Amino acid sequence: MVDDVSLLEAVRRLCEADERPNAEELRIHFGVAAYGDVEAIADALAELESRGKLKRVPQAEWGDERGGLPKTRIRYVPAD
Repeated sequence: MVDDVSLLEAVRRLCEADERPNAEELRIHFGVAAYGDVEAIADALAELESRGKLKRVPQAEWGDERGGLPKTRIRYVPAD
């Protein structure tokens, strides 16, 4: 199970380090034990977005304008 509070804090810390994380990167940075599998992380990120806590980084900003990315590759930043 993914802890939303810890996940949101992890996104904030990575953004402060000038990174725009996705589920795959969060899993690598913080490990499976801390956050669960990559699909669970992606689902938790999407849930945080739906609650207004995160927003997606426009794909053009990070060099992928093809669209149709798997949910594990979508990049997020804090909404505030």
